Amino acid sequence: MGHLIKIICLLPIFVFFNCTEIDKHDKSRLYAKYEICSNLKVERYMVFGSGAFGGDLLSDYITDSTNFRKYVMTYDSSREKLNYKCEDKRIYIEAYNIEVTPRQLIKKDTFELNKLVKYRLFD
Repeated sequence: MGHLIKIICLLPIFVFFNCTEIDKHDKSRLYAKYEICSNLKVERYMVFGSGAFGGDLLSDYITDSTNFRKYVMTYDSSREKLNYKCEDKRIYIEAYNIEVTPRQLIKKDTFELNKLVKYRLFD
């Protein structure tokens, strides 16, 4: 009987989290902002706080604060990590699964700084 009561009490929580639409581009809660190379920053926004249920969902953007803000990706902070590297007017981004050893590369992307500035992209 006690097991049934637990299920009944927890059921609304699971229904709420599974039916709620998460806006991966929500920029209302700035989580962190840091420089990755000269005049380029990462803005990290919390789009969903999981609390005791797991890691937070974070969305990263790269920006020069004047000419562009480019969406990179949304990821679970308890499972994934992003690394940024600037080299030859390019920004290299690698996303890793940190739940396995060694870390597993799950996504790789490159942005050309000239194009971001030229097209003034604001995601």
